[in-house]
Amino acid sequence: MQCFDVDSKGEIYYVQIAGTDQHKRHVIRGSANEAPTDYMTLRWFGHGTNMSVEEQQDGNHYIWIGSNGNKLDDGSYSQSQTVSRIKYEAGKTLDRYDGETFYLEGKWNLHPAIDAASDLLAITASTTGVRDFYVYRLSEALALPVSDISLSVTWGGEDGTQKTMETRVIKARKLDQLTPVGQFTVNTGKTADDLGYYDFQGFDCTNGIIYFTKASVTTTTEKRPP
Repeated sequence: MQCFDVDSKGEIYYVQIAGTDQHKRHVIRGSANEAPTDYMTLRWFGHGTNMSVEEQQDGNHYIWIGSNGNKLDDGSYSQSQTVSRIKYEAGKTLDRYDGETFYLEGKWNLHPAIDAASDLLAITASTTGVRDFYVYRLSEALALPVSDISLSVTWGGEDGTQKTMETRVIKARKLDQLTPVGQFTVNTGKTADDLGYYDFQGFDCTNGIIYFTKASVTTTTEKRPP
């Protein structure tokens, strides 16, 4: 599993599972056709189907990625219930969620994409039979007040931890307080001719247009809640 974004200098930021450690995601920085420059590690965040990089004028970069995911019976992580905006710091390890957290009540498998030049934040989420896409003003999302939310999360059993089912109270910005500037839904198709038939493999938001990728064969990319 890999998804990526590119900054103005042409450096690539991408995320991948850390080998056989399904609870770890390495966010890696590097240039095309060269060995990676450095990376940071996210533990127990979720599946990591999509990520996006936000570049600041001061040279700092922020990674947008799903967080507060659940450990499934097969040991994999999925069902991210929030999105985190995290400052990229090479060599750092973060656990479960971090940075600024964004929440869309009642939605699962949240994945972000940003179009900073157009002031847009796009969120996709899946529930049974459908995949929803929401587009917000990025500036409005960042200006939202922070409030407490409660999440049920299963995680752990790796790196010296015990598998734990917990109710977690976190600080988050609630996206349902905003009116989307656009939204649409793709139904899960019943035949290969249907748009939503193949598994979702990531998406992007550029110049106000949503691009999303489907697998050429049916594979399992993320698990929906029961």
